[in-house]
Parts: sequence; C-alpha cells; structure tokens
Amino acid sequence: MSSLLEDYAALTKACGLERFDCQIVPYHPALLAMMTLRPADGVFFKHIPNFGKVIDAYADLGPVLAGCHKGKPIVIVGCVPLWKGTAELIMLTDAAITSVVRPFYTATLRLLDIFVEELSIVRLQCTVHSQNDPGLRFMEALKFEREGRLKCYGPDQHDFFMFSRVKNGRNI
Repeated sequence: MSSLLEDYAALTKACGLERFDCQIVPYHPALLAMMTLRPADGVFFKHIPNFGKVIDAYADLGPVLAGCHKGKPIVIVGCVPLWKGTAELIMLTDAAITSVVRPFYTATLRLLDIFVEELSIVRLQCTVHSQNDPGLRFMEALKFEREGRLKCYGPDQHDFFMFSRVKNGRNI
C-alpha cells in the first residue's frame, strides 16, 4: 500500500480540497517566499535569522506540505517526529487563509488523522503564540487540548501555549 503522504494528488483528494481549486504539494522554499505570512507567524522570521532554513530542516525530518489555493501557497503544515510516537506539528499561514479557511480546516483535520496513522503517532503537539487568537481557536477546533502556558517561550519573549492530541486519551 502506498503512502498518501507521498501521493500528493491522492492526498489532495483524501483531504477534500480538489473541489475548492486547492491542492497539496510538497514543501519547497520558493513556496514560503511566495507567502505573505500572518503577523503571528511572521514573528519567527522577524526574530530568528534565516528561519526559512529551520523549515527546510524540518522538511528533512518529516513530512512538510503546502496547501495551495489557485496556485498560491496558503498554508505550510509539517509533522516533525521528535522520538518514537511523538511529533511536533508546525503550521505557517498566509494572510489569504481567511478566504478558504473552511476547506483548509476540514483538510487539516483529515491530514492530522493521516499523520497519526501513517507515522504511528501517539502524541501530536503544537505551540501557539499567546497573542495569536485565531491560531488558539483553530487548534481547539482541531481537537487539540490546551496543556499549559510556556512563559517567555517565543523568539519575541512572549508566552506560547502548548497544545496536544493524544491517542487513547481524550482527543485522538
């Protein structure tokens, strides 16, 4: 059986994006350069020199994908394994995400299930800037549990929240 994470056309279809003129493609640094990041995601690039290289390194460690609408990258999503059964979700969003947030919400829910299944994940975690209200709401809508505040965690010295989805727990 082939992996959906390696067949981008099948993954696009499995995530229900083809009818919205959207597609999932493999990450490439040029896609990141085409994005107008939302302020909460731009904070990393503002405070960490060459943060794009960090994303490139994540892509070497685990699947990192781009969701595009009409050829424009709208979101970059990755699942970076930390150790057996545990992975970190990364997500960078373009300012235009609001025009297609519903299909990408549904697609992200499906993609998380595919990550968990194909990568044998027991715990999927993610950090979100404490001032990123849309991001905080989005993670809760994706059925992540807010575990706690990470004080002075971010590159801008602001707090972040840790979220998780745990298999055989309440939320995977």
